[in-house]
Amino acid sequence: RPDCLIFDLEDSISSSHKEKAAEVLSGYLDGRGRPALVEMILRVNRGGALEQRRRERNLASHEIFDAVMVPKVDSANLADALDGFGALGKPLLPIIETAAAVNDQARILQTIRREANAPGEDGAAVLGLDDLAADLRIARDTFFDDAAYRAMLGSFVSAARQAELAPIGPVYNIARDPNGAAEEARQLARLGFRGTLCVFPPYVRVIKEAFTPTAEARRRATAVRSELEDAGRDGFGWAIHDGVKYDTADVPYLDWVIAYAAVCQDRDSR
Repeated sequence: RPDCLIFDLEDSISSSHKEKAAEVLSGYLDGRGRPALVEMILRVNRGGALEQRRRERNLASHEIFDAVMVPKVDSANLADALDGFGALGKPLLPIIETAAAVNDQARILQTIRREANAPGEDGAAVLGLDDLAADLRIARDTFFDDAAYRAMLGSFVSAARQAELAPIGPVYNIARDPNGAAEEARQLARLGFRGTLCVFPPYVRVIKEAFTPTAEARRRATAVRSELEDAGRDGFGWAIHDGVKYDTADVPYLDWVIAYAAVCQDRDSR
């Protein structure tokens, strides 16, 4: 089961059909309450006519939606995004997908966290590689094949973590290739991403497996955490487990592995 469902009014809808799509979605929402065990997100358009923006703002205010995903956020339109949807009292999930946004992503994400996401509230930021690759005039695969461009993935994770937002990866856009989707998800997980978007339902299971700490990782984290506590009682700030040295700087990551593995297990059991 996916963790959330995204109703996309942006790239999945042609310009000539956006008004009709908003009408269809409005009719679908009439009389519907929030479903259990899954979050609902509305992906809106950046800019557009005033009437379109009004329709999307009204849709986003519906109680069924937990958050609003805003595409192509950059320094030039950040205030506009905040004015249009920040007042709804719901988290804004920005998509960083242009060169201009990447070059100022730390400030953009911190501003959104401060202005649109209440302290302690779950928030996230998305990296959109397809649009970013097009803006940079490179192939999408370059982000994974070239060290310099791969570093851009790491810098996004760093900026998101600094803003206390969960870094979310891009859609894997090749159909009928679950092995490729799983491999890309594993690479993103190793780089610190906490999830990724998905448009092909058959990929959900393999993607979730890639981002879920394994039973062995949870066992190791629990054992190392215990050994560090024992070492601390003896006055040491480090311990060696299976030939690897760990110290107190590793504790936040170890605690995250243990807690996140438990969250994933609980979600999958419901």
